[in-house]
Parts: sequence; structure tokens; C-alpha cells
Amino acid sequence: MSNMCGIIGVAKFKGEIEVKEVIDMLKRLEYRGYDSWGVGFLNNNKLIVEKRVGKIGNVAYKQHTRAKAAIAHTRWATHGTVDEKNAHPHISFDGSLALVHNGIIENYTSIRDWLIEKGYKFYTDTDSEVSANLLHYLLNNYEDVTALRLFNKKVKGSFAIVALFRGKVYALVRGSPLLVGVNKEAIYFASDAKAFVDKVERVGYFNDEEGGIVDLNANTLIFLDLNKGIRTKKSLEPIKRELYDTYEPLNGYPHYTIKEIEEQPLKINEVFAYNEGMLEKLAEDVNNAYGVFFVASGSSYNAALASSYLFSKHAHKHVNVVDAAEFEYYKHFITSKTLVVAISQSGETADVIEAVKTAKKKGAKIVSMVNVYGSTLMRLSDYSILMHVGSEISVVATKSYIAQLLLLITLIFKTMALEFNGEVKKVANLMKEMVENKDFKESIRNLAKELKNKDHLYIIGRGVNYATALEGALKIKEISYIHAEAFAGGALKHGSIALIDNNTDVIVIASEDETFDEIISNALEVKARGARVIGISSKHHEVFDVYIAVPKVNILQPLINIVPLQLLAYYLALERGADPDKPRNLAKSVTVK
Repeated sequence: MSNMCGIIGVAKFKGEIEVKEVIDMLKRLEYRGYDSWGVGFLNNNKLIVEKRVGKIGNVAYKQHTRAKAAIAHTRWATHGTVDEKNAHPHISFDGSLALVHNGIIENYTSIRDWLIEKGYKFYTDTDSEVSANLLHYLLNNYEDVTALRLFNKKVKGSFAIVALFRGKVYALVRGSPLLVGVNKEAIYFASDAKAFVDKVERVGYFNDEEGGIVDLNANTLIFLDLNKGIRTKKSLEPIKRELYDTYEPLNGYPHYTIKEIEEQPLKINEVFAYNEGMLEKLAEDVNNAYGVFFVASGSSYNAALASSYLFSKHAHKHVNVVDAAEFEYYKHFITSKTLVVAISQSGETADVIEAVKTAKKKGAKIVSMVNVYGSTLMRLSDYSILMHVGSEISVVATKSYIAQLLLLITLIFKTMALEFNGEVKKVANLMKEMVENKDFKESIRNLAKELKNKDHLYIIGRGVNYATALEGALKIKEISYIHAEAFAGGALKHGSIALIDNNTDVIVIASEDETFDEIISNALEVKARGARVIGISSKHHEVFDVYIAVPKVNILQPLINIVPLQLLAYYLALERGADPDKPRNLAKSVTVK
């Protein structure tokens, strides 16, 4: 199986759809997984399945096959090796049912054994094939609504499933995202609205334990409560296309990663303009809360951590920053007076969603910062703040990280009833000069050439720059596959300095603030043990063997300091022959716990 996958389903009431069009829709979801892809469709009432290993993005599907209904899938593997056999769609053992699945079936081995006793055969290593055969068995032995209810009852785990069987399209949801879009001629299902945003007139969202059935012969669509096994009504709202991300072309850039790095200055002004009013509301909630938790994962966590130092320094407020995967163990502190700010680019991060559900059970107020309108996290929140950075196609977070930082730093000023519009415009202009400066980028590229064969890189910083070091190390690990590790400067002497020898490169983030003298002292410590010191600072120091000059901007310094590290990660990936947009073993939307 493959949890962080992209799935699509299409059912045509009038006419047919080109299979090529379905594949083009699937390409918009490649960020969700790119190990393999496949499509299944009904052509002249015959079920046809095509599957391939590899990325779908550059596939030129030249056949002009038309279909009454189709399903498609792009995979990020969790169960089963990456090969054509384990790619989706999966079919029942008799070839009559095809299914695409996003999720993890936890009890698939016991279900498989039960089905084997009933004569079913299995040909893959995946839990999704078990789902296909279980659904096949139930639909063959029970009427549709009962069959879907029994599937929901029998299966443990998470799933968003779209299946084709005997002229019907079935959808089942629990714990994984799935949307439905409609127009006068067709029904669409997808993991993300960007797959069909330009095709539908109305859109709705499946909640946990909901499903749907499209009957192609009767031209009907019904919605179900899978837990109760009854029909329900679902509100489909007119689609507001301006609120949804659309798929953005490269526009001449070699990769989305560098495109999105260079878009950051423009997005800074847009993020601020869109959200100033909502941040005033959040600032009031922060000031009135008895306990504030920022909950996030990955880059979003690093942005939250950076802001926590600045909340302390400028607003004299303590905010708790918790990795979403660990939030369960902090739940004892949560009350109805607690404010939880959940941060996620996709709004589908499984750990963040589980943390929010835990906090909601304790009565906490939930506010989310998301980039994807209508996402699960947005719908779980009391209200949301949208990042407005547009589609972020590259797996690694760049412009969304900058947006989160800016929103959180702006929030600090709002809690103090202060304005800093001028600072935002200033940092946007300075960042623009950085990413458009060919000499600056060439110096980073040359550094990447020197570092490309390194097995280890270390980054140190103090205070807010420790959070920046964590984010820089994450970027380097994600797309260049070099082991990069971040340390708080003061923590080096408590063991980590044993790693330093005369073949070590240490990147030092040295802002002109209260941490400058102490981080320079740490740089001298590693240099005395043989390390080459690479300094990122607005102030040169003799300890730097390599100096990367950045402008000084005070409270917004973290937005500036991360840029050379983003660029370094990108150029390291190029020098090492890695795809910066689609790093191995990763997917953009992490919907698995």
C-alpha cells in the first residue's frame, strides 16, 4: 500500500472522458507520491488496468482511449516493494473490481487469511489488494449500503478508497482526505481539489466514516454514513476557484525548488496583506488563553520553534512548541482554556490532525495555519489563517516555511498592538535582491561543489538561529541526502564536539544580536579542533573560512538567514545528481502517522 498517495476517480453521466485527461489530472497530485502510478477504466463495459513504475510527471500518454469511468493513483510506498505488481489500481482476484487506496489497513493480514479460507487468492504484498478483495466479497454477498458498512466495521486503520465494480463507482473514507466535485456531466473524486478545480462547479468534503456510490446506469450519486449504514445528505458548495491552489507550471525554471525559493520575496508581501485582520483575532485569543501550544511537524515545527524565541524576547510570552507526533503525551495540560495553534502546509499532516483531535476532546480552542483551502485541518479548526503562498509543488518546504515564520512573527506584534508593515516590505526587498543576485547564488553553488562529497555537515546557532539551523539541516538532508545535523551552539561541549576533526565543515549562523559573541566563541572552539567554519552573518569575522554575507533586518532575520541554506541544499542536490523536487522516500503530504 501507500499512504501519502494521490487518488482520483471520475464517473461520466454524459459522454465519456479521455483516459489521457485522467492522467493529466493525476500529474497534479504527483507531489503526494511518485514511486509508481496507474489507471483503471471502463471501456465498452470492460475493466482495463494499466500500471507503471516511476514518476508520472513526464509521461506522455498518447493513446486516445475513452472511458465511462476511471480511477487513478500515484503511489508513495509503505507496504510492499516499489514494482509494477504492487502499484495501483489493485484488482480483485477474479479481475472484476479495481480499487485505488490512500491509507493503511492495520489488520490486513487477518482479513487476508479470512478471505483465503473463502477461496480468494493474492498476488501482491500490499494491504490494498486485501481491501480490493474484501470489498469484492462484500459487494457480492450484500446489497451496496450494507456491504460498505461492513467494510467500514471490519477494517482497522485509515483509508480513502475509490473503486470500480459492475458499472458503479464506490467511495469510502476514514482518516485520509477525499473530496467530491460535480458538474452537469460528471462526478469527480480526488485527494486534493487541485486535481479537478478547473472542471467542477460544486465541491464537498468527505468526513471520517462517510462514503458515496455513483450508479452509471441510473445516473445517480448517493452519500452514506458508513458507521450507521444509512443514506445521508451532503452539502456541495459552489467552488470558489480563487481560494484553491491550482497547478503551477515551471515557467522556464529547471525545478520547482528553485522557482519557489525565488518566489519567496513576492509571497512575503502577499501573505502579510491577506492575513493582517485574521492575525488580530488570533492575537486576542493568544492574550486571553491560559496556555498556548504551537503544534506542528517538520519545517512547520521549525518555524514555530523560531517564533517561540521571539515571543519570549519581544512579547514576554511563553508558548509551548510541541512536535505533533509527541502531543499525545502533553494532553494532560490541555483544558477548555487552552489555545492550540496547529500549523501545516497541506492541512493533511496525520500527526497534526491527531493532535488536534486530542485537543478538541479536551475542549481546547483550535486555530490552524494552512496553505490548502478546505483541508482536513481547516475543517477541524474553530477558524483558520490561510498562508496564501500558492501551490508548493516541491516536496521540501520553502515559501510555506517563510510564510509561517512571517505569520507567527506578525502575530507577536499583534499581541503587543504594534505595527511593523515597513519591516515586512524591507525584508521582501532585501530577499529579492538576494535571490536575484547571480554572484550570490554562484558563490553558494561553488560552496556546494566543495561540499558535495561530504558525508556529514553540521550547523550551529543560538536562540532563534538554532531553529534556523534545524531547518537548514532538514533541507540538506531532504534533498541532497547528506547527513546534516543542527546543534545549539552552547550544547556542543556537552558531547557533540567529539564529532569535530580536521575534515569537518561547520556552518555557523551568527546574527548581530545578543547571541553573536557567544556563537563566535563556539565557532572558535570547533576551529581549534580542525573544523572549517562557514559563516552566515551580516558581520564578517576572522574565524570564518568561508563567509556568506546576508543583510541585517533585526526581528525578521530568520527569514533572511534561511535563504542561503535553502540555496545550498538545492545546489548540493544538483551536484550530487539528486532530484530536488522529488527526493527519495518522501512525499509532500505526510498523511501517515
